[in-house]
Amino acid sequence: MKTIKYIFAIMLFAISSASAYEIKSFAPLVKKTIPAVVSIQVKSTQPVNQQMFNQGELPREMEKFLEEFFNRNQQSPRPVSSQGSGFIFDKKGYVLTNHHVIYRADKVKVVLQDGTEYDADIKGTDPLTDLAVLKLKNVKKKLPVLSFGNSDRSEVGDWVIAIGNPLGLGGSVTKGIISARGRNIQSGLYDDYIQTDAPINRGNSGGPLINMQAKVIGINTIIISPTGGSIGLGFSIPSNLAKNISKQLIEKGSVSRAWLGISFRPVTANIADSLGLKKVDGVIITGLQTGSPADKGGLKVGDVILSANGKKITKKIRLPMIIAHAPIGKRIKLNVIRNGKAKELKILLVKRDEKTASINEPSNYNLAKKQELPKTGIIVATLNNNLRKRYSIAKNVNGLVVLDVKKTSSVYGILKKGMVISQINSFTVKNVKDGIEIVNSAIKQKKQNVLLVIDTGVNSKNILTVELN
Repeated sequence: MKTIKYIFAIMLFAISSASAYEIKSFAPLVKKTIPAVVSIQVKSTQPVNQQMFNQGELPREMEKFLEEFFNRNQQSPRPVSSQGSGFIFDKKGYVLTNHHVIYRADKVKVVLQDGTEYDADIKGTDPLTDLAVLKLKNVKKKLPVLSFGNSDRSEVGDWVIAIGNPLGLGGSVTKGIISARGRNIQSGLYDDYIQTDAPINRGNSGGPLINMQAKVIGINTIIISPTGGSIGLGFSIPSNLAKNISKQLIEKGSVSRAWLGISFRPVTANIADSLGLKKVDGVIITGLQTGSPADKGGLKVGDVILSANGKKITKKIRLPMIIAHAPIGKRIKLNVIRNGKAKELKILLVKRDEKTASINEPSNYNLAKKQELPKTGIIVATLNNNLRKRYSIAKNVNGLVVLDVKKTSSVYGILKKGMVISQINSFTVKNVKDGIEIVNSAIKQKKQNVLLVIDTGVNSKNILTVELN
């Protein structure tokens, strides 16, 4: 009898739990939130060739490539119309949308759900996070407003709705769940997207992603699709980031960020093996901007940064985001690994200046000695004046010149003649003897890979891992 009661209790609990997740209708949520969602209509003047890609749907980073191509054959500019979405987040008439929605706008009009139209000024934009704030003109009535929720508390599996203006159809609502958090889709330096399967299409950009408490937890920004239509891969900027950016845009029209001045790449399993790291975490520095905080603070190419201000660097907790939110004029504490030893450095951060903040990554090299580095298939020679002239190697570059790479090498076709290896496993190499000793040491330690730093003579260096065959 006790067993029957126990089973009955479990059944009741299961039924009760199921009913907690039952949603009969999203209508009450939509009625509460949709009035503050707006359609944004943009008029601009652009070259004819740009119309096919600049329709208020592509982030600025993606436009750059297309611009370089089309600018070669520009025709006379002509008026262009485009549209997107946004929402009112302040009773004073401030509207949040995407930067790419109003990029190059000559005139912006905002249309509310009840048909009321307002001309709008662009209060400020932030291309790096693809956000923009508009200010409605001549507002004479009380405006509907949406509030920001705490995106950090949103969980994978939570119900959400997306409201916007897809394909010009204003006031469209779709529903779905949060599919993932902290997505980095390589669209920009500060990627930290909420992924959702709520259908998002052209024209939804800038519209809100809303939780079941009627709070905005994301700004719908971009989709990944082979067809151009929704396939359930939509990405939204987290509300906590948008709230911070919008506040700065209202107060001063721009965004201030701290700057470190490095280029880097995530630590891979091969890099971790080469450097004897216990975990595949952190990022390895591939370049330092001359005179940057990183350069002045003692960081070096090949250093592995494991944490910043106590936060471990992972796929989801990314270094650029930590730096961007760090106080300008304050020191940031970095825990690094250099030559197998742990170090702690405190770097004084300065304000990011867009004219000097980017490091130009080399896109190609003068591809590139007569002794082989053991078990690598790489033939190298100590750099001398003759080799320097032969391969046009800068005076500030030193190390081993690559003269040949065997087909059996894991870097065949990648490492080329004329390239200069300045470090192996974070140890500086001045001559072939140095290189052979470092590689042999790695072999004795039973490492599967060694790490090479390729010096290009510019502000950035390339990192390669080579399998020891």
